[in-house]
Amino acid sequence: MKIEADFIFKALNFLLIAGIVVYVIRRFGISFIVDSMRTEKKERVLLQEHYETLVQEHQTIHDEIQEQDQTYKEMQKKFYVWEQVVKRKSDHQEQLLEKRKQIVGQKYSQKIQKLQQRRLIKKELPRVMQECVQDLEKTFKTDSAKRKLYISQLVSFLEK
Repeated sequence: MKIEADFIFKALNFLLIAGIVVYVIRRFGISFIVDSMRTEKKERVLLQEHYETLVQEHQTIHDEIQEQDQTYKEMQKKFYVWEQVVKRKSDHQEQLLEKRKQIVGQKYSQKIQKLQQRRLIKKELPRVMQECVQDLEKTFKTDSAKRKLYISQLVSFLEK
């Protein structure tokens, strides 16, 4: 009987301790667990919202980067086209400048040649005129009227 009484007291002690444990768990543990679960649920909702916000921000940033890349490529193309246009215009301006230089050089050399011819004519004209007059005087020695008429016509023609 002693074994049975021991067993009964042990069982009662166990039930008492189990009851106290259940009471303590119900009284304090369940409310703590429920509060923890509610807090965890709230935190999970907040973290989910934060995650969704971060995903949206990431997508926005990714879209902006894509847009900037596209804009950069378009600007590169536009810059290349602009550079080509400027280069063509620059080349055209250089060609025009070179042509103008050539034209000015040609006109300058022509002017120099004309001036040199005029100087030569001015320098040599009196001597040539003198020679012509002497030759004509020899030719027209006999007929002085013809000679004077011819000389006056020649001098007036040369003066023009």
